[in-house]
Amino acid sequence: MGRGLRVSIPGGIYHVFQRGNNKEYIFADDEDKLRFMKLLLEHLDKEQFSLLGYVIMSNHYHLIIQLDETPMQGFMHHILCNYARNYNKRKGRSGHVFEGRYQSRYVSNRKYLFDLLRYVHQNPLRAGICRQVSTYTWSSDHFYRTQNDNSFVNISVVLDSISEDRSESHEVYLELMEQSTDKGIREFEHIAVIGDKMKSLDALLKECCEDESILEQIKSQSRCPSLSQYKQSFIKAATENAYSLKEISEHICISQSAISKMLKSMPQ
Repeated sequence: MGRGLRVSIPGGIYHVFQRGNNKEYIFADDEDKLRFMKLLLEHLDKEQFSLLGYVIMSNHYHLIIQLDETPMQGFMHHILCNYARNYNKRKGRSGHVFEGRYQSRYVSNRKYLFDLLRYVHQNPLRAGICRQVSTYTWSSDHFYRTQNDNSFVNISVVLDSISEDRSESHEVYLELMEQSTDKGIREFEHIAVIGDKMKSLDALLKECCEDESILEQIKSQSRCPSLSQYKQSFIKAATENAYSLKEISEHICISQSAISKMLKSMPQ
């Protein structure tokens, strides 16, 4: 069976991440990290997406991006292929640089976005390579702390959603970064990130249903309006676990366009 198409909703916010093959260092020095950032900026200049947050570690990266009209698989394929080709050439090596395909998860609401930004910026702190979030060079934290609206990082999406008063939203951001590094970590460090087995669609659907009868109605293709909330919960959980629209569609017999509309209508 071929790979399913990725979820790619115009205007949607996504958490994109990937690590080095066999957990190897792929951003071992500043030159590596700078090369990766330059490739990101090339596509930002083309206005194919907005960068809301990032961190580049030695063996993996995390991006928070907001799509424009361009599907992410196009520019991500170009960025990663170019980086891998250049990396192998500079290091005099061959073979895979990244471990499998990049992972992407739809950011379905504001709380998830805030928790995600904290998780991304606290990566170096959890790894023990710095004592404060603000001292790590290769993350977007600096742009939020300095409230730099003219940088390549779009800080307005996050800060303006906290408060229209920038001083107030900035204070909330600083408090967010001071919270425990353990807060919310289980929501992000699972499946492909640490190699755990991905939950099956059946398991996710069962978790979203109150009892077996609801599950059976959904699986039997019932169009009862009362099932909508359970279907939406399942779609949200499945997209956050990196399943494609095609896979979700086939599992509960709903068209991909209908699933896309549901995702757009979910509260942010």
